[in-house]
Amino acid sequence: MIRIRRVKSAIPLVRMYELEIRRQGGDPNKIEQLVVRRGLAVRRLEGMLGIGDAWSFIHEADRQWGTGNRAWAVEFEETGR
Repeated sequence: MIRIRRVKSAIPLVRMYELEIRRQGGDPNKIEQLVVRRGLAVRRLEGMLGIGDAWSFIHEADRQWGTGNRAWAVEFEETGR
């Protein structure tokens, strides 16, 4: 499970994102939670999803932020690989 949303940054002009990640096949109660800058968010997502999907998640989080939505922009449940 992967969830992402953009969050308010204390530093002007820096985009921050909150990620929640639960690894497939892992402990269902173990969820990694991160608040990171855009570059690190993309790198973390790229490792799990690939380049195109990682950027589409970031763009959707930005789009939702622009509309005033502060809830999770993307909630993705991984299927078997």
